[in-house]
Amino acid sequence: DNIENLKCYKFNSYLERGINYIFRKIGYVNFLQDRCAKKCDIGITVGGSIFMETTQWLKGIEDFGVRLRINKDSYILGANFGPYKSDEFYFSYKKIFSQFKQVSFRDSYSYDLFCDLNNTTLFPDIVFGVPDKYLLNQTNNTIVISVIKPSERGNLKEYDIVYYKKISEFIAEFSERGFNVTLMSFCKDEGDEEAIQNIMNILPNKYTNNVKQYLYNGNIDESMKILASCRAIVATRFHAMILGMCFNKPVFSIIYSEKMKNVLDDLNVTSGYIYLSDISNLDINKEIKFINEEILDVELLKSNSKRHFYELDKKLGEYK
Repeated sequence: DNIENLKCYKFNSYLERGINYIFRKIGYVNFLQDRCAKKCDIGITVGGSIFMETTQWLKGIEDFGVRLRINKDSYILGANFGPYKSDEFYFSYKKIFSQFKQVSFRDSYSYDLFCDLNNTTLFPDIVFGVPDKYLLNQTNNTIVISVIKPSERGNLKEYDIVYYKKISEFIAEFSERGFNVTLMSFCKDEGDEEAIQNIMNILPNKYTNNVKQYLYNGNIDESMKILASCRAIVATRFHAMILGMCFNKPVFSIIYSEKMKNVLDDLNVTSGYIYLSDISNLDINKEIKFINEEILDVELLKSNSKRHFYELDKKLGEYK
């Protein structure tokens, strides 16, 4: 959509990366982003898994410190925290969080870590507030399977082969039951498209004509329509799981990160999922019954997810 009062800046071209790299060498982190931020009155970070303990986590602390000095009114919306190992990581971010106007989390695990800060809140994932225009009444005979490349994540390096094999078994079983299948990539850079190709390479020839591939390229309307109109979703991607719930679809979740399990725990979901690390034990014939089970009621979640923006809306109201 074209929004008249919105300007978008991207900082991922080779030129811009080069400029940022040069300035990092002389002590300026994210130079171009900070120059842009200096033109603004409010700083907003819309989250997700943005607080994970990596070997470079101190740069993140430095970056947020700079942003807070630039924009005194700053917000973090819709994030989760972790995974992390060290107390230093936790307490460093706790100090940073205390300086924000609001830090809203999307799962109880993350919120409970910082609930003693009076600026923290807890609401369902922002994507639960997906616009009504994407909610379709039509349902076709297609099962969407969102995939990942497990070895892109350090703790899942040895699971590529068994994961691809189980996804191919899902495809075979769905095909035998008369369903079409769409293998869906959410992120090329993280190996989703490579994963799809690997799955197709081991899939028996008798099923290949029954499979379509959808490679997300930035067309949100198109991808939403595919998810909203399918019969059910096998979700390895976090937001394939969330969107499936939003669109009132049966969802079977393959958990590659605790952030997925934390949300399922918040929703009191006790079945219809498996950890990717346990996928060799997956009984396809047993679990495929999920497509006929009761749909999770998420109407209240849809409403509450919009509350991430409540404090920000009040602040923006001062500018009217």
